[in-house]
Amino acid sequence: MLKYREIDYKTDLPEVVELIRNNLDLEYSVEFFRWKHLDNPYGKSYGLLALDGEKIIGLRMFMFWEFNTQKGKIRAIRPVDTVTDENYRGKGIFKKLTLNGLQNILDEYEIIFNTPNKNSLPGYLKMGWRKMEDLDYYRLGLINPFVKSSSFSSILINQLNFKGENSISHSSTLLSNKYLKWRYKNLVYQVAYFSSEDSYVIYKKSKVNYIPFLIICEIIGDPAYYGIILNSLAKKNKTPFVYYYGGDVKNGQFFRTFKRNSPVVVIKNDKHLIGGKLHLSLGDLEGKL
Repeated sequence: MLKYREIDYKTDLPEVVELIRNNLDLEYSVEFFRWKHLDNPYGKSYGLLALDGEKIIGLRMFMFWEFNTQKGKIRAIRPVDTVTDENYRGKGIFKKLTLNGLQNILDEYEIIFNTPNKNSLPGYLKMGWRKMEDLDYYRLGLINPFVKSSSFSSILINQLNFKGENSISHSSTLLSNKYLKWRYKNLVYQVAYFSSEDSYVIYKKSKVNYIPFLIICEIIGDPAYYGIILNSLAKKNKTPFVYYYGGDVKNGQFFRTFKRNSPVVVIKNDKHLIGGKLHLSLGDLEGKL
């Protein structure tokens, strides 16, 4: 008979990471787990295990998150890293880990949200989650060489000095220096600071079919300048395309934009009805979370 218990971070990590490597992600490491679940500035994740005897055969992690809203700071929970040993699938372990875990920490969050893949989405819907409607699109912008350029400096993430709070005209991830320096610690992310516009852009470089483009994870500043700073950033990096999420960049500021697909976001227990105003960044939606 299977049993369930809370993760013990002092003793379980090697076996937990091995379970993830064998059934989900060959590249997963103890260091990545610690970064994601123990160093998160919103708080240490809650983890629930399924065991057959003393063998760990199932894992469900619940990552804490915070949103800045017109109603103030709202604490959220984000169920992630679901793993079941391939020999134990089809037994309802995913559902039991999810429902039991959420019940165990019921007083510690006000909304649940997640970005499931196509395989896990049906399971969430069966458990009463709802798919958010009217989400924006991922977009690919072809830069406009005629838009004026603005100068910027490349800085390290530890040099970022975010002084304000993100807008509360909508609900969005609660940004802070501590969060941004944790979230974008990996050297794959680069930071551009536009002093004239007092704006930051956190981005990655990538290529598809040898064509370079920039992936824009966060833009922090006045949306009126987004078109200028993204065109400037792309021109300086000698890339024709910018991949970003949302419609904050006015269409006329790129030579042309191409709509891609929309993200899939599910929510539950939306007591404050922030779902309709939830404004996420591409960084919030990135698969590593």
